[in-house]
Amino acid sequence: MPRLIHLNGPSGIGKSTIAQTYAEQHPGVLNLDTDRVVCLIGGWRDTFFQTFQAAQLLAVAMAETHLRTGHDVVMPQLATRVADVEPFETAAGRCHAEYREILLTADKSVACGRFAARAADGAAATKGVDDVVQERGGTALVERIHDQLAAYLPQRPGCAVVRTDGCARGHLRRRARPPARRLSGSGSLESWQFRSSRCGRSNGGARSASPSTSRTGSGSSAGPGAAR
Repeated sequence: MPRLIHLNGPSGIGKSTIAQTYAEQHPGVLNLDTDRVVCLIGGWRDTFFQTFQAAQLLAVAMAETHLRTGHDVVMPQLATRVADVEPFETAAGRCHAEYREILLTADKSVACGRFAARAADGAAATKGVDDVVQERGGTALVERIHDQLAAYLPQRPGCAVVRTDGCARGHLRRRARPPARRLSGSGSLESWQFRSSRCGRSNGGARSASPSTSRTGSGSSAGPGAAR
């Protein structure tokens, strides 16, 4: 059964890094980043939120098309509203695919520091969306996103939460190691990615309002537009 794997979390937390590594290690997997789809649409900088809605429709169609080929989709995308994730869950259901959401999280100070460092780098792959976040408050917006995720998580009781506080910048990609066989059943993406306590671990504890400590729901994508 193909899977739509949604990597959720605040900007700069490591979603895109892990998605890229996972796709590189698993031929046939589509790395579907809605933020990059946004940047393909003319005028997106001036009408970001409206363009993001159009990009989401494209991303749903891309995900469904790829899942129907029998291959997985990994989607690094911030989501803080259930309404934004439902179209992807529905698309996965139409393809008889599994939808799995994994929230990557860290303390606010760590998350803000990672975003600030990434924005300072000015990497071409993330610069466009980083500029949008900076224009709307930068690390202050990342803090608000953290709070929005705390409110969102109780609505997503199937989401696996993975702490990444212990990961040095750039460590996420180096720590990523493919499993001996293709993921199935209990071989979850979160356990594949975070085998070392130095790089965080999956938290299967009781539900909590804090995205740094809880384990909850199965979701989809909203990007920086979720922080409205």
